[in-house]
Amino acid sequence: MNTMNSISSLDKRKTYGISAYVYVTAITLLACVSSGILLWQKNTAEAEDIRNTAVKITEAKLSVFQAYVKKSLEKYDYIAKDLRNRKHTGNIDNELKRLHALDPKIMDMLYMNRDGVTVNWTGEGAAPKAADREFYTELRDNPSMTRYISAVKRSRARDGKWFFSISRPLEDQFGSFDGVTVVLVTVESLNGDLEKQLVLGDYSLAILKENGKTLMRVPIPAAGIDQTVRKMPAKPASGSDMIFHSEALSPYDNKVRLVAWQYLPEYQLWAVVTKPKDNVEKALRSNLSNNLILSFFVYAFLGLAAALVVMHLKRTRKEFNALEREKSELTVQAQTDALTGLYNRRFFYKCAELEISRMQRYGGSIAIALIDVDNFKRINDEFGHQIGDSVLAALAACLDQGKRQTDFVARYGGEEFVMLFSHTSCQQAGKYAELIRQRVEQLHIEKTEECPVPVTISIGFSMILSNENTIESALHRADVALYKSKTGGKNRVSLGK
Repeated sequence: MNTMNSISSLDKRKTYGISAYVYVTAITLLACVSSGILLWQKNTAEAEDIRNTAVKITEAKLSVFQAYVKKSLEKYDYIAKDLRNRKHTGNIDNELKRLHALDPKIMDMLYMNRDGVTVNWTGEGAAPKAADREFYTELRDNPSMTRYISAVKRSRARDGKWFFSISRPLEDQFGSFDGVTVVLVTVESLNGDLEKQLVLGDYSLAILKENGKTLMRVPIPAAGIDQTVRKMPAKPASGSDMIFHSEALSPYDNKVRLVAWQYLPEYQLWAVVTKPKDNVEKALRSNLSNNLILSFFVYAFLGLAAALVVMHLKRTRKEFNALEREKSELTVQAQTDALTGLYNRRFFYKCAELEISRMQRYGGSIAIALIDVDNFKRINDEFGHQIGDSVLAALAACLDQGKRQTDFVARYGGEEFVMLFSHTSCQQAGKYAELIRQRVEQLHIEKTEECPVPVTISIGFSMILSNENTIESALHRADVALYKSKTGGKNRVSLGK
C-alpha cells in the first residue's frame, strides 16, 4: 500500500513535471515567437534608420566636399584670369615659377600662343607639346567660350601624374583668339588634402562634367580615373541646392553604388559622393541576423540584449557626432564668413599680401578701406539682433555687388568690413568709397512694412605705400581715418595719411 502510494505520488510528480515542462516550453516558444515578431518589427525600423543614417552621412560629406571643390576651382580660375594680365610682363618664366611655388597643388602653369605652342611654362627645359590638349583646342575652336575646365588626363611632362586644368583665352588687340593661359592642378594633391579632412571609409568622392567625364575622384582606383559615367542625371532647373539620390554601376570599380549628386551651376559640374550598395546591405543582413539570434534569448538575457542595443545606438551616435565635429571644424577653417557669405579676415590677409607683392614687382597702386556700420549697437538694441544680422547680410551683398572685378571685400569682424582696391589711385579710391557709401545709404531694410531700419556707414581709407611689405600700416591709417569719419558726424568718407 505504501509502495503503491509512493508510485502514485511519483506518477503525479512526473505528470506534474511533464505538464510544467510542456507549460514552460509553450511559454518559452510563445515568448520566442513574440520576441521574434517584436524584434522583426524592430529590425525593420533599425534597417530604415541605417538607410537614413547612411543618407545623412552621405549628404554631410557631399556638403563639405562640394564647398571645398568650389573654393578650389574659384582660386585656380582666379589665377588663370590673372595670368592674362601678365602676358606682356617681363621675365614671365621666373614669375610663373614663383607663383607655382606658392601652391603645391598646381602642377604647371602655361602660356600658349594662337598656334598651340607653349611659349612659357613653370618647368625646366623644353616646353611640352600640348597643341592636342583640350584645354587649348576647345578655346581655339569656340571663340565665344571664356573658360574651359578639362577632364582628367595623365601628364606627359610630369611622370604620368593625373591632372585637370582651367584655361582662359587670350585676345590680341583686335579681339581675336591669341592663345590661352592654363593652370594644371594635380589630382593626387587635392585627393591627399581631402583624405586628411574627411573620414572616407568606404565612401568615394568625384567631380564629373555634364557629359559624364571625370575631373577628379577620391580615391584613385588602380585602373585609373579617366572614365566616363554613362548615366547622368538631368541638369536641375531650380539651382544647385537640391541633392539627387540614385543607384548606378561605377565605371571605376564595377560595383553598384548608392550615389548622391549635387550640381554646381557656376562651373557646369556635378559633385558626387558614393557608397557601395553591398556594404549597406551587409549591414542590414548583419543587423537582421543579430536580431534573430537575440530573439531566442531576449527574456533570459534581457539585460545583455539591452546593453547590445545601447552599444549599437552609442556606436551609431558616436559616428554621427564625430562627423558633426569634423564638419564643424572644417566650417571654422573655411575661407568664408557664415553670416555674410563674404571672405573672412584670414583669407583677406593672404590675398592682400599677394596684391602687395604684385605692386612691388610691377608697380601700380593699392587702396584699402575700413567700413563700419553706424549706430550698429542701437540697431541691435532697438530692433533686435535678428534685424542686426539682416543689416550685416544686406550690407555684405551691397558691397559685393558694387565692387569691381579686381576689388576684394571681406568681413573684418563684428560690424566692420574691409575692401581692397587694386590698380587704384587715391582719387579713384575716394570716389569708389563715396559711391559705396551712397549705395548703402539707399538700402531699405524693413523690420515691418511701416518701420524701415536706417542704415549708414562710415569709411576710412588709405593708400598702401610702395615701400610697405604688409597691410598693417595702411590698415592703421585707414582705422584712424574711420575714427575721423565717426567723430565727424558719421555717414562719411575720410582719407588716412
